[in-house]
Amino acid sequence: MRALIIFFMIASVMVSPAIAQDNASNAILSLIDAADIPPDVTPVFVCDDFTLVKKTEIDEYEIESQEVLPDIKGDYYVMRILDREKLDQLKDRLPYILIGEHAIFRTDPAGAEILPNYGWGLTRISLTARKIRERPIYPPVIDVNYDPDIAGMIAEITPWSCESTLVEITSFATRYSYTSECRQAEDTVYHEFNDLPLTPSYFDFSWSGSDMRNVIGELPGTVAPESVIIICGHLDCVSEVPYNYAPGAEDNGSGTVSVLEAARVLSQYQPELTLRFITFSGEEQGLIGSDEYADSMQTAGENIMAVINLDMVAYRGTYANDMHILSDSLSHWLGSLAAEVMDLYTDVDTVTAYEDEPRSGSDHYSFAIRGYPAVFFIDAWHGPDWYPYYHTTADTIGNLDMNLLASVTRTGAAMAAILARLDFEANPDPIPTLSEWGMLIMALVLLLAGTIGVIRRRRPVRARSYN
Repeated sequence: MRALIIFFMIASVMVSPAIAQDNASNAILSLIDAADIPPDVTPVFVCDDFTLVKKTEIDEYEIESQEVLPDIKGDYYVMRILDREKLDQLKDRLPYILIGEHAIFRTDPAGAEILPNYGWGLTRISLTARKIRERPIYPPVIDVNYDPDIAGMIAEITPWSCESTLVEITSFATRYSYTSECRQAEDTVYHEFNDLPLTPSYFDFSWSGSDMRNVIGELPGTVAPESVIIICGHLDCVSEVPYNYAPGAEDNGSGTVSVLEAARVLSQYQPELTLRFITFSGEEQGLIGSDEYADSMQTAGENIMAVINLDMVAYRGTYANDMHILSDSLSHWLGSLAAEVMDLYTDVDTVTAYEDEPRSGSDHYSFAIRGYPAVFFIDAWHGPDWYPYYHTTADTIGNLDMNLLASVTRTGAAMAAILARLDFEANPDPIPTLSEWGMLIMALVLLLAGTIGVIRRRRPVRARSYN
C-alpha cells in the first residue's frame, strides 16, 4: 500500500470559539490514496493532488489514511493557492493543510469570509449525496456544421451590447453576497428576464444568516420540456473591501453578461428542449447558491442534459486571444462541442482540458459532482494570462476586451441553440439583422414624412467601432 505523502501547514494557535461552536457539520474527512478506495465508497472530493472521503465510510477497512483537521468544527473548504507566501499570513488565524497547489480549510462561514483574498476558486465541500461517477459510455461527438441561422442569431450579440449590459451590472457599488446591493442586482437580472419572453423566478436560500437568491429565466421546450439546458454564471463578487466597493467586472460581471445576452437572443425562438438561464449568488462563499440549486434539482429528479458555465471570460491578457474550456469524464462530449462551436463562429483559439474528475472552483462543479454534464469557460487558468486584478477593487471594465466577451457569449448561445434544437422557422418575431435595421430606419423616415401608414418601431443598434 502506497504511503500518503502530504505537506502539513497547521496553525499553532487554538481555533476561535465562534468557529468551534457555530457549525452543524461534524463529519470528519480523511485523505486517502485514490488507488485504495473501496468499490462501495464514493469520495466527496477528488483532484490531482488528493482524494477525500468521509472517515466513517472507511473505518471498517484497513486502509492507510489521514484525518483532516479532526479537532476543528465546521465545513471543509478547498481553494487553489496562487501565492504561498500570502497564504502564510493566515497561519495565525485559520488552520489549513497545503497539498500541492490546493489548501484544505475547516471553518464556519465567518472564517471562510476572508479566504477569497488568499487564493482562487473557494469551494465548500458538499457532503450531500454524490452520484457515483461510473465510467460513461461516451456519447458520439455531435456533428456540427456551420448554420447561417445560428450565425445570424448570434451576430446580434455585439461588443457594444455586451459592454452596455456590463455597465449596468457593474453600476452597483458592490455585489457581495451579504449586501443589499446584491439583492438589488438580483432584482435587476429578474427584470431583465421579465422583459423577455421568459418566465422569471427566484430560487431562495439562506447562508450564514443572510437570505440570498439565484435568478432564473426559463424558456419551455415545445417537444421535450422536461429536458433542460442550463446557461449560467455567478452574479456576486468580492474584493478587499467587499461591503463597500466590489465592481466585479471580470469576476463575474462578464459571465453574467454572457447569460443575459444569450437569453436576449435565444428567447426570440422556440426550443424543443427547455432553456434555463441562471445567475447564482453565494459563489464567492464556496459555490453556495449553485450547490443549493443543484442539490434541489437532483432531489426533484430534474433531467438536466447540459450545463454551460461562464466565469471570468473577458480578459485577453498578454499571451493570446484564447479561451480555456474544461470538462470532466461525463462531459467530454460537451467540451468537444464547445471547442468546435467556438472555432466555427469566432476567431478565438481554444485551450481544452478533458479531465477525469470535475475541476472545482466555479458553479459547473455543483452540477458535475451530481452526474450532470457540465462545461466550464474561463479566459485563463495558469501563467501570465491570469487576471491580475482578481478579487480587487481594480476589477473594472477598462481592463476587459469586449470583442472576447462577445465571442464567448456567442459560443454559449450557439451551443444552447444546438443542444436545445432551436426552431428558427417557427420564430414568430425574429430579431432584425443589422441590414434590416437600415430598412427599418428608412421606413421610419417615410412614416414621419407621411408617406406610409403604420410601422412597428424598433430600437436601432448604435454603431461603435471595435478593433
